[in-house]
Amino acid sequence: MPKKRAAKPVLTDTGEDLTPEALAVELQTEFGESAASTGKIVEARDYISTQCPLIDYSIGRNGIPTGALTNIYGEEGSGKSTVLYHLLAETILRGGYAILYDAEGAYDYERGERIGIDFSKLIFLTPDHIEGAFDEIEAILNRVSLRNPNALVLIGIDSVAAAVTKAQIEGSYEDSHPAAQARAVSTAMPKLLPSIRKTNTALVVVGQLRAKMSIGPSWGGPQTTQIAEGSLKYYSFLRMYFRKMGEPYGDKEAPTGIMSLVDIRKNKTAPPYRTTQFPIDFLHGIDIVQSKLTLAVRLGLVDLRGGWYKYGEDSFRGVDFGDILTKNPDIDEALKLAPLLWREKL
Repeated sequence: MPKKRAAKPVLTDTGEDLTPEALAVELQTEFGESAASTGKIVEARDYISTQCPLIDYSIGRNGIPTGALTNIYGEEGSGKSTVLYHLLAETILRGGYAILYDAEGAYDYERGERIGIDFSKLIFLTPDHIEGAFDEIEAILNRVSLRNPNALVLIGIDSVAAAVTKAQIEGSYEDSHPAAQARAVSTAMPKLLPSIRKTNTALVVVGQLRAKMSIGPSWGGPQTTQIAEGSLKYYSFLRMYFRKMGEPYGDKEAPTGIMSLVDIRKNKTAPPYRTTQFPIDFLHGIDIVQSKLTLAVRLGLVDLRGGWYKYGEDSFRGVDFGDILTKNPDIDEALKLAPLLWREKL
């Protein structure tokens, strides 16, 4: 004899209209207070400035978002680590926790100090492998959420391409570990991001492009990729691509800087696909004053007439813009509001 199906539970009608608010309350009663709610449940995120007004303007916010993952990637020597240094300096300046996993072992202490990083307040993660770094990051998130949930936190990984895995360290030279870093990142992101979203933490993963491995004939398409690009594309809230523009400027035998281009490839906080160029000084990082001048001209705050600039009654050369900013702090105030100008078009 075939088994009889179990009888469906009898549903009783209370006669009351089930409004969205009432449904949310019933779900909270059955599954817990965090089960459901109505209205806006995502709190406004904080943003950590890159200290470069041109980059912030391209992002469309006053920096990178907290509670999310930001992916900085691009060519070698294009300014990726420099931007991360400025983010660390800004976090420390605002009294937050700045944490760096220097997988490359290439941190430049003198340059970081010139950019504005206080080493007594910078926390270095020094695990033997990337899995250990993710364990330490998880421990940081747990401690911060319990003791100081509103604290500003920036965690930088520089870079995922240089990180090694536990299997690579414990294995022999004959072992093959294809896509080991990618698997580690793909496993860690779903575990870390829920905790990051609940805190005022920004996770920044830096990646460098490398030749793309292919099996069989290639029929066009991108020839380069970054380690764990698939996972980083999916989980990132903001993705910024960097590349050098032209040759380094200054003396040919002793160049002093480069022009770098940033392309916002993914952006969930503002309109994406914006690009801009900004100057990087090899000794002092992003040339913030010249970046402000370029943006001020773009916004019409400062007029460019031939080789001279004009603000109000003052005419000046580009190298003197720092003095103009000192005398006119209202320019800085206007530039701080510039990243949000896209909202006026809505």
